[in-house]
Formats: sequence, structure tokens, C-alpha cells
Amino acid sequence: MRGPVVAAVAAAAALAPGWAAAAPHPVSTKNVASGAAVVSSCGTLSGITVSWTIRSGVVTQVVLGSIPSACIGSTVSLTFAASSQSSIGTAGPATVSATSMTMAVSGAPTATAITDTYVAVVGP
Repeated sequence: MRGPVVAAVAAAAALAPGWAAAAPHPVSTKNVASGAAVVSSCGTLSGITVSWTIRSGVVTQVVLGSIPSACIGSTVSLTFAASSQSSIGTAGPATVSATSMTMAVSGAPTATAITDTYVAVVGP
């Protein structure tokens, strides 16, 4: 009698709704591609100057100067980093319209916490 009871419990468990069971899933394919392209700079970006305004110890705006004129029309972004290299404030993205520009800062970084400033220019 023990054999039929075990078989009945096993059959009920296999057919019980809500139990985990593997079901077929459709397979989709995606193409992966790579390539290379020549990327030219709009100028010598290492000459861009960075200064900022501090209010109550917090950086509120940043001024970028000496932006190469060939970069006009590009998009610029700035990131302030702490010693851990974590982002503590940002400015932009904004469109470069002149060789100097002022941008509002978000994230309320304190001036004493800033150890690095990264400027990225994309385009035009």
C-alpha cells in the first residue's frame, strides 16, 4: 500500500498549480557589432580654465574659460570628484556658445571636498 500512496503524492505534487516548473521561453537573437572611427578634438582641451563661486562653503556655479572656439556648438559637462573619486557635484550638460561660460552646479559640493574636476566636451 505504501508504493501507491507515494506514487499518488508524487503525481499530485507534479500536477499541483503554483508549484515551480520549467516552462519554455522564446529565444530572441541580437546582433553585436564593433567598429573603429577617427575622433578629432575641437581643440586643446587641457587649456580650459575652471573657477567657481562659493556661497557658505558650497560651490554654486562654475566658470569655464579658454574654451577653444572650434568647440562652439559642442556639449560640455563638468564633474566634481572627492578624494574617493566619487562624484559630489555636476554642471551641465550645456551647449558651448562662447569661449567662456558660466554653469549652475547641482549636488551642493563643498569646496573643501573637491579634489578633482573633470570636463567633458562632446561634438559638434
